[in-house]
Amino acid sequence: MKPKAVLFDLDGTLLPMDQDAFTKGYFKLLAKKLSPHGYEPEALIKTVWHGTAAMVKNDGSCTNEEAFWNDFAIIYGPKACADRPLFEEFYANEFQEAKVFCGFTQVAAETVSILKQAGLRIALATNPIFPAVATESRIQWAGLSPEDFDLYTTYENIGYCKPNLDYYREILRRVNLKAEDCIMVGNDVREDMVAGQLGMKTFLLTDCVINPEGLPIERWPHGDFAALQAYLKEKLYMLSYEGMKPTELQPCADLAARAFGDYEYFSIYVTDEGKRQRFLRALLRSEFRSNQNSAMFFTAKKDGVLAAVAMLCAPDYRKPSDGQYLRTGYLAAMLHGGVRNVNAWNEMEKKAAAPCHSLTGNTWYLSLLTVDPAFAGQGIGSGMLQDCLIPYVQQHGGSALCLFTNSQRNRLFYQKNGFTEFHAQQFSYHGKQIRSWSYRKEICPETLE
Repeated sequence: MKPKAVLFDLDGTLLPMDQDAFTKGYFKLLAKKLSPHGYEPEALIKTVWHGTAAMVKNDGSCTNEEAFWNDFAIIYGPKACADRPLFEEFYANEFQEAKVFCGFTQVAAETVSILKQAGLRIALATNPIFPAVATESRIQWAGLSPEDFDLYTTYENIGYCKPNLDYYREILRRVNLKAEDCIMVGNDVREDMVAGQLGMKTFLLTDCVINPEGLPIERWPHGDFAALQAYLKEKLYMLSYEGMKPTELQPCADLAARAFGDYEYFSIYVTDEGKRQRFLRALLRSEFRSNQNSAMFFTAKKDGVLAAVAMLCAPDYRKPSDGQYLRTGYLAAMLHGGVRNVNAWNEMEKKAAAPCHSLTGNTWYLSLLTVDPAFAGQGIGSGMLQDCLIPYVQQHGGSALCLFTNSQRNRLFYQKNGFTEFHAQQFSYHGKQIRSWSYRKEICPETLE
């Protein structure tokens, strides 16, 4: 599904910064401004932190601005109300000096511009613990303007904070979109990635990553701005996913044959390129025909053109009998590939798949995922995994998805998509070696509290 909106965090995301250095510098400026007015610096900073905690705990019954100043007044009494103009003056003036504690990257504004040109809505989901004037200043430090955003949150206009899911629900309500229509981009594992619990897609920007609990970031798409732009480009492709139609069986099998043409998984068994292609077409047509009533087949189409196909097996899947394969054309595969070669390949395939089939529980098996070579490098494989196959398994109660691969390139692909290697083995044929790696991905990972 093509996204309709992207939500960005600000501090450490669009605006590079070391959070600790910025906070220390900001507090130093605040203390310098207010100490002549009777605010002892250490006590002031402690009170501001206490007020910040009150905003984080806010349940929406008041704005964060009200939550902060109500808490502030408990400690400073009537003086707090009398001195609010001093704070407002600080954010309008001295706070601007805090820009020196921030970095800058032109690619942040470029990314926002690209998305707006693509017709997406943009919201700034920055933790609303600052007044609007301070938020608008930081937006400008990032090379952007408040007008670049359909919505930006400040302590005056919302009554929740991150990582409260109600904060994200309120943003969705205001922009009138569903969670699955949106992508949340941020640098904080705890505060930003939590949006995924609502069904938003998420991307963890790692340039200034905040991950105090040391959680494994492989569970989310992640990387620098270049990786983010590549990820967003994937999501903007006009891809559609659906079950394979009976009339698409042969075109899908032939697509897979083209994609597998240079794989060592087949080439060391059938060395002649012409014979190998004929062998693959016959093999995969037989595989698809034999399994069309026992496995799930999915297609990915870009602008209506077939681009990828996948075969997914439920936990109760049973492989067709030899007789079923022979009735659907397997004999032709043996003739093209050579009986001895094909028998050796078949034995290797059984052993390579065995670690996956030995897994217990509600584990699904990804038997095949191939992208037409004409569409390679466009993120279609990742899109099909993340937007079609994994959601399908999740919707049908699956707890994990497993597979095996013999390709080093594919190892990196599955690792990028959050899969973990759990078994490795090696095979040989006619003096040539081939490796096999088994991977597993938990579909329902432990959620962030």
